[in-house]
Amino acid sequence: MSAIKKYILEQVAKRALAQDDAKRLLNELADGTRPAAGAATAEPIAIVGMAGRFPRAADAEAFWQVLRNGVNCIRDFPRARKQDFDHILRNPSYTEFLIDTTIPPEHLEQAHAPAGYLDEIDKFDAAFFGIPPAEATFMDPHQRAVLEVTWEAMEDAGYGGQSLNGSNTGVFIGKEGTNYSLYRYCTVSHPMQLTGSWESVMASRISYLFDFHGPCMLVDTACSAGLVSIHMAAQSILSGECEQALAGGINLSVTGEFGRGFQGSMAMDAVESRDGVIRTFDARANGTVWGEGVAVVMLKRLSRALADRDPIHAVILGSAINNDGASSGLTAPDAKTQEEVIVRAWQKAGIDPTSLNYIEAHGTGTVLGDPIEFKGLTGAFRRFTQQRQFCAIGSLKTNMGHLVAASGVASLFKVVKSIQHREMAPTINFGQPNPYINFLDSPLYVCDTLQPWVATDGPRRAALSSFGFSHTNCHMVIEEAPAVQPLPQLRGSYCLTLAAHDRAALTTQLERLRAHLMQQPQALADLCYTLNTGRGHYPHRLALVVSPELDLQRQLARAGAVLKGETQVAGIYYGSHTMVSDKKRQLEPGDLSDSAKKGLNEQAAALLAALPSGAVQPAVLAPLAQLYVAGADIDWRRYYSGEPRYRLSLPTYPLSRNRVWADPKLTRVTSAAPRLHPLVQQRVASGPQEILFESRFSVAEQ
Repeated sequence: MSAIKKYILEQVAKRALAQDDAKRLLNELADGTRPAAGAATAEPIAIVGMAGRFPRAADAEAFWQVLRNGVNCIRDFPRARKQDFDHILRNPSYTEFLIDTTIPPEHLEQAHAPAGYLDEIDKFDAAFFGIPPAEATFMDPHQRAVLEVTWEAMEDAGYGGQSLNGSNTGVFIGKEGTNYSLYRYCTVSHPMQLTGSWESVMASRISYLFDFHGPCMLVDTACSAGLVSIHMAAQSILSGECEQALAGGINLSVTGEFGRGFQGSMAMDAVESRDGVIRTFDARANGTVWGEGVAVVMLKRLSRALADRDPIHAVILGSAINNDGASSGLTAPDAKTQEEVIVRAWQKAGIDPTSLNYIEAHGTGTVLGDPIEFKGLTGAFRRFTQQRQFCAIGSLKTNMGHLVAASGVASLFKVVKSIQHREMAPTINFGQPNPYINFLDSPLYVCDTLQPWVATDGPRRAALSSFGFSHTNCHMVIEEAPAVQPLPQLRGSYCLTLAAHDRAALTTQLERLRAHLMQQPQALADLCYTLNTGRGHYPHRLALVVSPELDLQRQLARAGAVLKGETQVAGIYYGSHTMVSDKKRQLEPGDLSDSAKKGLNEQAAALLAALPSGAVQPAVLAPLAQLYVAGADIDWRRYYSGEPRYRLSLPTYPLSRNRVWADPKLTRVTSAAPRLHPLVQQRVASGPQEILFESRFSVAEQ
């Protein structure tokens, strides 16, 4: 083989062979020595649940709408959040180290730089998770957000309530841990900060609250941590360590991002955008902008998800990770190792790379990173094909900033939502192509306008990359979910149930369900099955006896009136209860003792046992619905025995938005110029390269 290569190069040197022809021949030779992307090396993994919070997007669907509409989410630090940090900016004991002392106090309002900020990070429904107020107050906001979003991902998969309690479920959370808990740094000291701010507890608290027994870990590979967490979760499932897994990533800037004139960002001058705009693959690219987000997916083997009739958002065909090793610099990306991880993921997925319709790039918009990433992708494609400009490429960082450990999961969400909506979202801020990238001769073109995603010879298929500042790289191949056949409705009537901890939350839940069904009508039997078996059954309960011939939207509207106490409607039942001790003598309306609940449960079990196996009339289900709203625990799976049904992706529980925030940490300043240290009195100058301190010693001072 080396002799053939030598001959080809000699012909080029003699000008007897054109360079393009020589390149084609050398690539064909290389293809003969490399393994082709043939059969997949592992079973695909199904994404059965997903939930997230992003800049200007409170959930995954809103996130997609922001992207498809080309919205720029980079903005100033929200004023409401700035108030939680003012005491830091105003306290000389902290600002001596945080902020350049040459900046006048009146300019401290400009301390924060624009970024992809979340609206709020101070809200948490502690009561829903049974966490005492004092403990919740001193939980780092990262812990709170991950816990809530993980719960939403479980419910989105149809496994709310106690469906997974005690199961062999894994938890893998990606978080970049350069800084320890700034929330702890900024707030008063308290013993609860031990668990509230301990990094690994972020994942462990989830396993603890839901009694999960699978692997549980916090993953830190810097920017790639979120996607690496999903890769590790998939590998854990395939190895048999867990049956299903929850995986994702989070990035919050508790104190906001500092501007370029502040010491906190000087070390990042080579990476950060000078004008606060990310221009991925553009000639004007000059750096990245930071962003916040939290996103979690629930994963299962595809075969298991199909057997369990779970909602499948998309399928992970294969993924791979590697490290740049000894590259040109500790923080410099390497095109060759990026190419290798991409090819390995394609081979594990068993795909023909020409079947890829879209690539979601890491795409930070840095002068160094973009051309290197493009070179790695082009090199990977050229191992298999010489086709040009057949695959679209884009980056959501232009919209939302670099979400660091959450960036890879956000990229996954974008790909999944693109496939589901059959559209490719535009990459904004792209005008003139980067002159260091050869687009015309590559397999890729930048998707800078919203365009339909038309399937060609097979299912829609895409890939995404997440490359870490730590040099750990991850690449993943995604395919649209397999089509499923609708199941027949075997019964004439079903019970549609909703439950919450209070009437207001129940009303919100009903309104969300109505809005969802107006946009996405669902099979009635599957809808009821999901709500019966895949949601928690809390004290405030609503039950509707529904039939296919009834107008469901009209029934739901009537249920809203029942919740408001405006009317009573046949077939719609509402009730609430409070559990009390059997020893309580004077029972209030709604009080339910353990013994009384046991009696309701026995009645419900007897009714279920007496139900006919075939069609059920509404009058038969009415007593069961009444027992349910009175507080009975009903074995709904028994009701569906012999009738297979699909779980659906439905609106999740409306968690309460209660402010949970510790008091600020304040110090007593004893002089106008407090000492930074017993041996260091004050900082007199600072710059990008050095900081100068001054101390004066006197024999008169002891």
